[in-house]
Amino acid sequence: LPLGADTTKIKVAQAKEAIFAGADEIDMVADLAAIIEGNTKYLQSQMRTVLKVCRSMRPAVVLKVIIESAALNHDQKIFACQIAQEVGVDFIKTSTGMNPAGGATIE
Repeated sequence: LPLGADTTKIKVAQAKEAIFAGADEIDMVADLAAIIEGNTKYLQSQMRTVLKVCRSMRPAVVLKVIIESAALNHDQKIFACQIAQEVGVDFIKTSTGMNPAGGATIE
């Protein structure tokens, strides 16, 4: 937190550990560098992989993707939200609240 810089393998392991401990919702921070770089394939792959883990559970586990909006410009926010929507995550959250730039704004 708040960069979302863990690898996909780590995010999957973290999600599984939380689920096996009883979590019915997972918060995953989208990779900030990948958003800024416009790395569509990486973001899609990472979100889909974690979503697959969540959906494989019975009952299915909710996946919430957090974009660190305080560190992103308007176009980057739209880009990240579009990818999360295309992948089919359950919720998009605006901030971890831990970024030095602050949290989400009204914009």
